[in-house]
Amino acid sequence: MEENIKLVKEFSHTAPILRQGIRAYQKKYIMPMSYVKMVLYLVLAVVMACGIIFGNIGNAMRFAAYLVIAVAFALIFRCWYNPMKLRDSVVESLLQQEDSPVYRLTVREKEFEIAAVPTEDDEEIEPTVIPADSGTEIVEGDGFFLIVHGKSVYYIIPTADFSSAEMEIMRNISN
Repeated sequence: MEENIKLVKEFSHTAPILRQGIRAYQKKYIMPMSYVKMVLYLVLAVVMACGIIFGNIGNAMRFAAYLVIAVAFALIFRCWYNPMKLRDSVVESLLQQEDSPVYRLTVREKEFEIAAVPTEDDEEIEPTVIPADSGTEIVEGDGFFLIVHGKSVYYIIPTADFSSAEMEIMRNISN
């Protein structure tokens, strides 16, 4: 198994790279559904507003229509705000740690292995193995690689210390 190792690299995250990587993941996998939901809530609010303006809704139902409009706008705000809040909380939790953890990326012919590098106090942690198959996508961003497996598991690999040969290995692993 050791003979097919293409790359071994240790890395740690910085706040800007982590923020950019999470934003890239959210832009590709989270925000499209959020945009659909925001449009649906907006259509609901517009329909209710038209019913109030043009008198299709009776006086008894006017309060309910105003309530639906308010809830629709609250849900639109939530769809916009929650991804930003999640991104900021992940970055904030990284910044609160005294020492940024160091990870080790091992790239093999058909898989990635990511593990935390143990310190003197820590015990060995089982690595995460991600197959480099059709369910795994590698997205190159400005200063990072985003490895996404199954649309729900993602890893951000900073490329600040990567040589051009190491960058080519990462680019060609999924081909």
